[in-house]
Amino acid sequence: MPPRKGKNAESTIEKKEGRRRAESATAALLAVAILVGLGLQLNGVLKEIQDVISYYGFSLTIFTVFFAAIQFRANHDWNRRHLAIITVKDVKEGMNRHVVVLDDAFNYLHRKRTSPISVEEIHKKICHKDENGNLVRDANGKLQLDKESEDAKTVRKAILHILNSYEYLAAGVYQGVLDQEIVEALLKGPILKAYQVFGNYISHFNDEMYPDRNGAVWEHLKELGKDLEARREQQIKKREKTG
Repeated sequence: MPPRKGKNAESTIEKKEGRRRAESATAALLAVAILVGLGLQLNGVLKEIQDVISYYGFSLTIFTVFFAAIQFRANHDWNRRHLAIITVKDVKEGMNRHVVVLDDAFNYLHRKRTSPISVEEIHKKICHKDENGNLVRDANGKLQLDKESEDAKTVRKAILHILNSYEYLAAGVYQGVLDQEIVEALLKGPILKAYQVFGNYISHFNDEMYPDRNGAVWEHLKELGKDLEARREQQIKKREKTG
């Protein structure tokens, strides 16, 4: 069997391919410039030797800048993909224990995306309750976080960790730091599930707990979740048409 290519070999191949495309594009434009220059000379536009030198010198400068720009773009795209892979790997590893907590609290792993966790379910897990198990409210009618129970603190930490992690990833995608296709290929299902299952809590956080933030809490996660939902529905419709 031939030896398997490692990640370093694959990244080297991608870089060489990007360099090859840049060189090909530059060579093609350089050939065009030469042909144009010859045409200008034959038509008497470039009569003086100084004009010919200036034309080709200017063309060479433009193509050097063009080649550098293409090469930079190729390297930038590769870097975004590579960074996305590393970041997703770290995020997934950091989530493992928190997902276990959510599974114990809400049957998260086996819960369907179409069965969102209610705000009341979450409050019962993370908010202070009296000795009869009823949620306790303060003088202003607001619920209070249970700061005594380790279980309550662990569940709250798990929820925030999951949502914040996906928010950071989504922000990286929309800021152009992380490659969107890589992030979606590796975490499309989990991101969509978190967005849908915790959708009620996300709305509650924005609309009731922090209305002054104007919907900014987990805003990138919400945007990415909507994008994924829309594309998923489009794919389902396409399959139905061709089925």
